[in-house]
Amino acid sequence: MPKDYTGFQGGNRRRRQFAARYGARPIWNNQVAAIGSIAMLLGGIVSFGSNVSTLRQTTAAMSAAEVLRSDLISNIDLRVVGDRTRKPI
Repeated sequence: MPKDYTGFQGGNRRRRQFAARYGARPIWNNQVAAIGSIAMLLGGIVSFGSNVSTLRQTTAAMSAAEVLRSDLISNIDLRVVGDRTRKPI
């Protein structure tokens, strides 16, 4: 084996050299990406809160409509229709 053989760790060294050569850096060094991700996080929180409150309002309105529907049906004077056969035309 050659003297400069470093075994399995040679890949790590090559990756570090590649990153240094081509200017690869973590995404959090990019301020625009950091601000954008914070804005997306806050937007998601606001959207979730808005959807929850809308769901509560819709559920309350549906419950009120069901009560009204039940009252209207109970106030109708229904009659029982007997089992009669229809006359042929």
